[in-house]
Amino acid sequence: MENVSIEKRLMELETQLQNKALVASDVVASLNPEQRQELADLTIEASSLRDHATFVPLYDRLDYDTLELTGRYLEQDTGSVSAGRRPATNKVQFDPKDVKAVLPLHHSYLRRLAPTRDPIEQKADMIAASMAKVISNDMEKMVWGSNLLGPSITEADYLNNGSGSTTNRLKDATFSLFDGVLAAADAAGSDILTVDANNSADIQAIMHNVIKKLPADYRREKDELRFYVPSNVEENLRSYLKLRDTAVGDLSLTEDNQIKFRGILVVSCPLFDVNPYVTEHVTLSGTTAVPLKYDNLPSAANVFVNASNLGSTPAAPFAITTDYVINATNGTIARVSGGGISDGATVKVTYQVLPSIYLTKRSNFVIAISVNDMDLSSQWFADEGVWKIVGRTRVDFKFVKEGWVARAINIQDAVVAS
Repeated sequence: MENVSIEKRLMELETQLQNKALVASDVVASLNPEQRQELADLTIEASSLRDHATFVPLYDRLDYDTLELTGRYLEQDTGSVSAGRRPATNKVQFDPKDVKAVLPLHHSYLRRLAPTRDPIEQKADMIAASMAKVISNDMEKMVWGSNLLGPSITEADYLNNGSGSTTNRLKDATFSLFDGVLAAADAAGSDILTVDANNSADIQAIMHNVIKKLPADYRREKDELRFYVPSNVEENLRSYLKLRDTAVGDLSLTEDNQIKFRGILVVSCPLFDVNPYVTEHVTLSGTTAVPLKYDNLPSAANVFVNASNLGSTPAAPFAITTDYVINATNGTIARVSGGGISDGATVKVTYQVLPSIYLTKRSNFVIAISVNDMDLSSQWFADEGVWKIVGRTRVDFKFVKEGWVARAINIQDAVVAS
């Protein structure tokens, strides 16, 4: 098969789209294997995690094997070959989910692209790069915030097109496809090594305690370890280092360099929300307060309660004070007698929490992207003067082993003096 670039295929696609007979049709680009691989590579390259996670391109197999070299292998040499100690292997089974990104591009904008290059070639370059970027950005948001229980979101935020209710909420179907980092850690329970910062801003002490949570064998390979932190937390760490009045502290503010803590690279993750939303289903009986998974909530106003079977039809959330009460400090929810929540009902609670950080090897932080399922299509909407370019693939996220992850939760977004 001829190795034709994505750019050339998109040039052909654009030429076809000039034909007015295609106004009402969906034109599938039908990328060949080389083009799919190229788009996958562009998508991975666009991710801020590209050097700090393991990206597994899926082809025909949907699993991934790793080797665990922990424990002791040296033994007395008696001249004969013993059975030895077999290293452990870990098989990660992926269940990638179908996703798509729709990129509306106005025809007049495309016509104004730089005149120094052939306009069709310029458009193709821009479409390929832009599609890779939007897929990568949203895939990364899913890696952090997805939850199989289905977070609730306002209709306006879900549609993201200037329409819809700003108060009624629906289940976010996209962010319900798999458990992201936060949900996977919560679901793993005691398997995840957790430090509760209890609203402390002492980032140095917090990170030190997180390191101590990891098994000793795992701590040796500091070059492979990564602290994954929201951008605000990284800024707080830089400010803390500056307060120490050292050369490293000065560089932390004057240089755009990555910083290390105890020899471990600190990865600033701009798409990891500083105050992320988590979702859980809670059964409310009588007026007894039920503990949520997190306490020290930033605000009771950022707790949203709906029926647990919330679906794609927008519905008004239950009302705080009238239907339920929240104790933000203790992290509890209780039903109000005579309100809209039936006694014994299970509700969906989507709420904002304080910042958290994660520590693990980059080889343990695995993002899968299906190369075979990557494709592009486009439809020309003459009445709007818009091309809607659609990129498709399948994605999944997994920790290879939850016991290799340490984290701190309930961190205050502030800087304290050293």
